[in-house]
Amino acid sequence: MKIYNLLYSDPSDLIPVKEKVLKLPPENVLIQVFMGTPESSIAEKVLEELKSAFPGYPVIGTSTSGEILNGTVLNHTTVISFSLFDSTIVRSVLIGQNDDIASAGGEIAGVLRNSELKSVIVFACGMKDNVYVDQSSILTSLESELGSVPVSGGLSGGIFKKQESFFVFTEKGFSFGGFAAAGLSGKELRVLCDYNVSWIPIGKQMMITKSENKRVFSIDDKNVKDLYQHYLGIDLSGASSTFMDNFPLMIRRHSRYIPNPVSRVLDDGSVEFIHQMHPGEAVQFSICDVHLLEYGAVSLKNTLKEFKSEAVFVFSCESRKSILGDDIYIDMKTLNGSPASIGFFTYGEFLKPPGEPPQFFQQTMTVLALSEKSKDAPSEYSDLYDLIEPEVQESDRFKLQKVLIRLVKCITGELEERNQQLDKMANSDTLTGLGNRRNFDMILNHVIKTYSRSNDCFSLIIFDVDYFKLFNDHYGHVEGDDALRGIGAVMKNMLKRSGDKAFRYGGEEFACILVSTDSEGAALMAEKIRKSITGLGIPHQRSDVSDFLSVSLGVLTVHPDKNTEEDSIIKQCDQLLYKAKEQGRNRFVSGCAE
Repeated sequence: MKIYNLLYSDPSDLIPVKEKVLKLPPENVLIQVFMGTPESSIAEKVLEELKSAFPGYPVIGTSTSGEILNGTVLNHTTVISFSLFDSTIVRSVLIGQNDDIASAGGEIAGVLRNSELKSVIVFACGMKDNVYVDQSSILTSLESELGSVPVSGGLSGGIFKKQESFFVFTEKGFSFGGFAAAGLSGKELRVLCDYNVSWIPIGKQMMITKSENKRVFSIDDKNVKDLYQHYLGIDLSGASSTFMDNFPLMIRRHSRYIPNPVSRVLDDGSVEFIHQMHPGEAVQFSICDVHLLEYGAVSLKNTLKEFKSEAVFVFSCESRKSILGDDIYIDMKTLNGSPASIGFFTYGEFLKPPGEPPQFFQQTMTVLALSEKSKDAPSEYSDLYDLIEPEVQESDRFKLQKVLIRLVKCITGELEERNQQLDKMANSDTLTGLGNRRNFDMILNHVIKTYSRSNDCFSLIIFDVDYFKLFNDHYGHVEGDDALRGIGAVMKNMLKRSGDKAFRYGGEEFACILVSTDSEGAALMAEKIRKSITGLGIPHQRSDVSDFLSVSLGVLTVHPDKNTEEDSIIKQCDQLLYKAKEQGRNRFVSGCAE
């Protein structure tokens, strides 16, 4: 496999690679074109020149918001990459519409699907009717059609609000609203997909309280515009997109944190984001962590070195370039020593590593690395990665960012730690370390709502210590507190599942909530609790039922629905506890909720 990248201005620039390319059949060559011109007529001319020089060879291309050529960032240029494969087969496909994205994904898969398909590169139009297009569903469609095949690429770049500057193309023609894709198939081809985000959450965690599709009306029951004004001093109605992009909301999807920038502010005051968010979903403001940026670049570089890549294709977000400015060179550290790298700045990045869920990113740098050599084979490029990197003077702005980010992270970390302590104090019983009554009410309410939407059940146990007043009168309150601590320790040890919770309900009364537990399982747990507490061996000479401290338990199994009320559940469980006492104490009585 050989890669030839060049800066293109006229057909004479093709002469050095023309003979090498034409030695191979078209199916073993992929030509990628990244065009920084907003004029599609110029792009059409370049495509005709390529087709004339390389008739029948597959081409995929896109408009850009900046170009990357061998680790150097360019603007308003045309760069072309020729991938010459030893055995990999290349096929291209052009889809002219994005009105039905699922159908577009099916058409792409229909052309590219085969048993040896190893990678799909997709370029998609980033704007439609001058509105940003969320093309994440193309990844879902391709995953449905092609399974675990890796997908990479991104949205075309261009000039915001200038629809005609966004386009994609193949050797078959142009599209201003569709997809250009290429499939790479071959037994020898190895593929690596990876990324560098470098955005971190800052400030308190908030909750989406009203949203519809990608439009958000309120967060923490506050107007979104007011929230940005309050915390960041940003007037969303008048702020530039670049300024807003500095502080995207951060969401968590598929175990990854994803920046979610503002797409547009609507006349009714609602705010549209790139990704859809749902009521109840947690969000935080975020900011680019320049320390993490450097670490991520070096880490990604080491990953590429270990992979022994022969070519690296880069798809990085346009807002990342705008935010970092001249300091974008930090990102390019990833490519230092890479044998051949080329790519562009996008309006959104596609990434689906092998066997992982697909992601549609913003403000992220993604890479696709290829090699037709075995990982165990010696690499002629290994030493390149170890070359001393050129000294680049950090800008004063970058140095200032480092200081400010460190300050923000330290303060945010301290506040989170303090909030966790306060939350623990507010929801924990100080004597036993179990949840308190406030925590019990909150979790029971949550469990009822959760299980009312399923066919599953949960169980509630309420118990208290037999003759505890007499115990305190005889042994003293210090011994009484020690006994309650012992019961707390038993409960912590008994409940092993993360969803099961124990509480000090009040005084000598305790409770526990057992998730996904039927009446039989709840009865077994109640008996274990009873025996374990008696097994503490705490003497109780004033008890009429045991020589040692004992408990009586009410056990209620609940199949909740939308009409189930918290107070009714507690009352029914209390009645079962009362029956256990009537029947002689030191026992449990169980039942099912009405």
